[in-house]
Amino acid sequence: MSNKLRGKGLLLVGFTLFSMFFGAGNLIFPPDLGAKAGTHFWPAFLGLAISAVGLPVAGVVAVARAQGLEKLAGRVHPVFAQVFMILIYLSIGPCLAIPRTASTSFAMLAPLVGTGAGLQLGYSAVFFAAAFLVALRPERLTRWLGRLLCPCLLVLILVLFGGCLLHPLAGQYGTPTPEYTSGAVLQGVLYGYQTMDTLAALNFGAIIALNIQAQGITRQEEVQHAQEEQIRFQTLTNPVEILGYNNPDNPRDERNGFVTGMRCIRMRLGEPDERGRCRPEPIPDSEFTLEVDTVVMSIGTTPNPLIKSTTDGLDVNSRGGIITDEHGATSRKGVFAGGDAVTGAATVISAMGAGKTAAAAICEYLDGRRD
Repeated sequence: MSNKLRGKGLLLVGFTLFSMFFGAGNLIFPPDLGAKAGTHFWPAFLGLAISAVGLPVAGVVAVARAQGLEKLAGRVHPVFAQVFMILIYLSIGPCLAIPRTASTSFAMLAPLVGTGAGLQLGYSAVFFAAAFLVALRPERLTRWLGRLLCPCLLVLILVLFGGCLLHPLAGQYGTPTPEYTSGAVLQGVLYGYQTMDTLAALNFGAIIALNIQAQGITRQEEVQHAQEEQIRFQTLTNPVEILGYNNPDNPRDERNGFVTGMRCIRMRLGEPDERGRCRPEPIPDSEFTLEVDTVVMSIGTTPNPLIKSTTDGLDVNSRGGIITDEHGATSRKGVFAGGDAVTGAATVISAMGAGKTAAAAICEYLDGRRD
């Protein structure tokens, strides 16, 4: 368990973020801005950097720290959060960004394959199918994008940039167009916004958080709270066997079957697996025994699917989380829920807060003050 990305893991997540943001808008608008800004390029570039780099990074940080866009937008109002999220997903998805990316990438292939309507339709179908398959496993983007696509992108960008420096189309900056003569910074901000990276960042923050969690990174506040409660962490340790008390001379001994210890083995990190996460390997002759009297199996961060399948009238969302109102009341009368079963993986503190809120609502329900 760790609470910080280091070295190769940090680099892969950075590459993933770059690959996710580098879309058709990033390929179209910066060169066009440079051609129009001319001698006013640097002020225009400053505006572009504010809206196409600064705001997206701020969006990713805000969503990641809030543990999701729904929670971030929900600070305004739950209804606002739902409407806002729908509009963002439509904008960066089927309504504009994905078709624009498909169209731009096909235009780059057109000189090689032609421009027939049938060719573009077939290419778009393959493109959308590939995007759909990638979207099914967002936690694997670090491997697909960070390891494969980003290095290719960087090489191509460096080749393009080097070619422009070695063989420039013009010997000097051109004359700026009228809109860049007096408002270059503002035009740069507008061009940067048209890349749609600021809107995309509100979705990408949650995806990056998934990829970081998939590498075994925990939230720092969880570790701090646990340490304050005198919790000791045994990292890179794998349980092998739970030991129990057994009195062979007295089968009726009341201590029979009670936990007395847990046999464990030390682990070390091996080579990365197909997801880019280093697989733990046992260290030979490193077994030891922990003296314990209670063992709590605390694994998994998603609701048990049996909850939905065995409870009639209980609504869940697409991730299997139980849907509740702000008081923890579910769609089934008299049933309340809170914690990870509702929000997905979150902190113990937030689960305790949800339990307190639900407890107050349960008291009102039992007293007849709530339907």
